[in-house]
Amino acid sequence: MFEWIAVILGYIMNAIYIVLAGIAGLFTNSDGSVAVGNIGIAIILFTLIIYVAMLPLTYRQQKFSKLQAKMQPEIKAIQDKYKNKKDTDSQMAMNQEIQAVYGKYGVSMSGSCVQMILQMVILLPLYRVIYNIPKYVPAVNDVFSKLGSALVELGDSASEQVTSLVSDSRSAAAIVKEMAENGASSDYYAQLLNKFSTANWQDLSNWASSTGNTDLVNTINTTSSNVETMNSFLGLTISNSPQYMFSEAIEKFHSAGFSAGVIVAIILAVIVPVLAFLTQYLSVKLTTSMTQTGQKLDPNDPAAQMQNSMKTMNVVMPIFSAWICFTLPAGMGIYWIAAAVIRTILAIIVNHRIDKIDIDAMIEENQAKYQKKLEKRKDLTPGLSNYANFSNRNLSTLAQEATTSSVSETERSERLDQVTALYDSGKARKDSLLHAANMVKEYDRTH
Repeated sequence: MFEWIAVILGYIMNAIYIVLAGIAGLFTNSDGSVAVGNIGIAIILFTLIIYVAMLPLTYRQQKFSKLQAKMQPEIKAIQDKYKNKKDTDSQMAMNQEIQAVYGKYGVSMSGSCVQMILQMVILLPLYRVIYNIPKYVPAVNDVFSKLGSALVELGDSASEQVTSLVSDSRSAAAIVKEMAENGASSDYYAQLLNKFSTANWQDLSNWASSTGNTDLVNTINTTSSNVETMNSFLGLTISNSPQYMFSEAIEKFHSAGFSAGVIVAIILAVIVPVLAFLTQYLSVKLTTSMTQTGQKLDPNDPAAQMQNSMKTMNVVMPIFSAWICFTLPAGMGIYWIAAAVIRTILAIIVNHRIDKIDIDAMIEENQAKYQKKLEKRKDLTPGLSNYANFSNRNLSTLAQEATTSSVSETERSERLDQVTALYDSGKARKDSLLHAANMVKEYDRTH
């Protein structure tokens, strides 16, 4: 499923790239060269379009978080009320009261999970597209196609050379493995060549020169020039990792000492991971503060303990993001930064919209809706509805309690009547525990 979604997202990015290439062609195509778009700008626009498309999910999730924070004191009061009551009836009553609070605020107990799952279904394929652009964006693949076809014709010598140049790249390992299993193709070469650093392109050109293949050298130089244009963004070559750029800057420092060029190179090397950390941290900090009520929680309260754990994660995850963006190509870092900035802006807009909601009017409307839901179950008696909504496990417990000597004969009869009534109403499956409960009653009547 993720692969199909990634393909669809790839076509969206392909359309963005074609538009950017067309715009670039208006200014750079006078010499007849192939126009290429800018991957950095394409990633930002692509991320913006996807997150705006997910805005309804974002709105519902943030609304749920906001309302959950507001209703937490009510839920906590209910939990405290039944804190030391572990019997079945008390647990059922607690669950019903909590469910009524959720109904009062118009949210589902599983609503947040559903929204998060839907978002992950989109975001995981999105990550695949950004991670391996030539595989999912045909227009980018075309930039490498001529060189890829030439390398396929050269056979094993070309594949050995190309794979050796990316042997230390973790991001290329899966592609190398697939090419070894399925055989070299122009598409696989496009995916590997997109992982090349500036030094890799120079090494490939030197190898082609050593073979005396002038046409191959020209094709390599033309492709590398187009790729450099495509991957150039604000002074960065986004196919290079910040780690690689930092290593180059250190080498320049060792050979020539401090200079303006070395300082600029170091700044460019660290700016992506630093911005990745800052934007992720501020995004999490801001969105978290929007859903907090300011109420001080008991340190022994599980909610407070979870809140403290989240505070730790809110620092650890941005640090982890910075490290990942330092080791992967800068294009991934640009995506992470753009995503964090866009999420923050959209969160502010959504929060502003939610703050304008009349909570009292909403609660009144939701209570009316919740009451209608309850009325739909009026064919069940109140006590019977409780048991029907709790769980099969507790229905079984009810039947068992009804056959023990710890209850009076009247209570025993009433409980068995409740279980059997639901069974006889046709609302229970023949293979359910209610069937077993009915059999218990029949056994009791005949023995």
